[in-house]
Parts: sequence; structure tokens; C-alpha cells
Amino acid sequence: MIRRGALRWLAALGLGLLPVAPAAAVEVDRIAAVVNDEVITLSELYDLGADDIEQAVASGRPSARRELELEVLDALIMRRLITQEIVRLNLDVTELELERALEDVAKRAGVKRVDLRQAVESNGLPWNIYLAEMKDNLRQMKFSQAVLQPRITVNEEELLGAYKRALADNKTPSARELGAIFFAVPAGASPEVVEGVLSRARAAAARVNEGGEAFSAVSAELDEASFGKDGGLMGVFGIGEVHPAMEAALVGLPERRATAPVQTSAGVFVLTVLGLKATVMPTFEEMREELTNELYSARIEEEGQLWYRAQRRQAAIDIKLEVPGGLGAL
Repeated sequence: MIRRGALRWLAALGLGLLPVAPAAAVEVDRIAAVVNDEVITLSELYDLGADDIEQAVASGRPSARRELELEVLDALIMRRLITQEIVRLNLDVTELELERALEDVAKRAGVKRVDLRQAVESNGLPWNIYLAEMKDNLRQMKFSQAVLQPRITVNEEELLGAYKRALADNKTPSARELGAIFFAVPAGASPEVVEGVLSRARAAAARVNEGGEAFSAVSAELDEASFGKDGGLMGVFGIGEVHPAMEAALVGLPERRATAPVQTSAGVFVLTVLGLKATVMPTFEEMREELTNELYSARIEEEGQLWYRAQRRQAAIDIKLEVPGGLGAL
């Protein structure tokens, strides 16, 4: 949903995704707002936010439609002010830049450039609206680069603070040190032979869970692979990095307890969690670029909001939509 005052610097369509079909636009067009003598129509408003508006209306609140219309209108006013600034700076998007962006979209979508229009329109979006959205995205990117980024600096202290916060958030173990006892199943084994292997595996698990024997000792005695030689150690694995049947058996398993036998195409396993491993954090220097990008992204949003509020105060803006419930002008 479009948030009031939110600056979508990389608008919803993006440069690498084909759009989804919008809901039907309103039938009767009229002026929604005037921004420095430039008109924003109600059809433009619905071209951008019809889906969000209709979802709000479905909630059943009488004022929902107008409230969402005003939120979308706020985003359109922001776009119009950005476009006016880009034009003033003589940085408007050229046809060559637009064509390069379309070629990039086609490449990412896995279609030929000549087939892009058909792919877009098959999703229910008119080509002229798609082109307008694409051009607006490029303007927003140029605006960010030319107007907002020069205002932003990130110093060493801020980077170190971000790194310390990342370290503090890295307390939860993300991987498990797993132990295993492996029992081979001969190729083409009969059900009776397989059941015999499973019975041996169940007995091994019982020695750990009921007899109190160390898993490493039982693995060293019974394992038919190489795990027993290493104290039963199979390796360190994150969630989802082992066979699904193994993963299911490990859910909720206390450390040093043995699972029931897990049968796979490779054979039968009895597993245990020997310990938990925390993620090894990269060094500050290894994370410098990532941290810088994260801080810049946050600052872009902040600076964009500041710029927009200032421009709203200076611009001549006339809202034509009635504001419900005394919300006040945008």
C-alpha cells in the first residue's frame, strides 16, 4: 500500500519486473490536483493505485476510498515535483536512456526487446502507461543521484556503530554441529533385510537415549561410514541444508539425544545435535561496503522526506478532492 508521504524512489514496477494488471480505472475523469499549474487527473491516480484503493474499499469503511485516493495523490504530487525539478536541472530522461532501460527489462524478463510490449500488455497494462511508469522510475533515480546523494555523508563513527549493531544482532546460533551413525542398506535389499537394518539403528538410538551411552562411543562402534572415526561428527549444517527426512527428525531434538532411524536412498542414519554454531561475522572491513550502502539507503529516504516537505511548502498546490473526516489538506 502507498503510505502517506512515503517516497518511492524505485517505484513499484522496478526496472526488472513486468507489471501486474491494474484494477479498472474510474469512468469519469476529472482534476484531482494542480501542482504548479500542472494538472493531475483522477485517471492518473487510479492508474497508479487502483488495486490499493479497491482493497481499502472492500474493508467496508465509508471513507476508505477517499482516504486511499488522497494517499495515492500524495505520491503523485511527489512524483510531479520531482519531475519538475529534474526538468529544471536539464536532466530529464532521454529517449536513448528509456530505450536502454527497456532493453534491460526485456533481458531480465527473458523476452526479446521486440516482444516486450506484447508481454506487458498481456499482463493487462497499457503500453503507454508502462512507458510513463518506466520514465518516472528513471527520473526518480536521476533525482536521487543528482539532488539527494550529494547531501549525504557517512563517517567512520557511523559505520562502526552500524557494525556493532550487526554484531549485537548475531547472537542466535544459525547452524548445528551434527553427529551421525550410518547403517548401510544393500542394493535391492528385501523388506526383511531393510527392517533388520532399521532394528539395529533403533537399538543404537536406545543405547544413547535410554542407556545413557555417549553418542560418539556408539558411533565409533557401529557406524558403517566414516563418522565413527571422528567421534560421530557428520559436519556443520544450517537449517534446511540436510535431507528433508533428517531435518524433520531433528526438529525440537535436545542436544546429545539421538533421533529415530532416518531412512534415505543412501542408507539409514541415526542423528544427534552435538552443538550449535553461531554465524561467523565478517570483519568490519569486509562489511564496509555493505554497511555504507545500508546507511546511504536510509539517508536517501530521510533526505527525500525533508526535500519533499520543503517543496510542498513552497509549491503552489491545489487539492481538488474533498478530504473526508476532517483529515486536513495533504
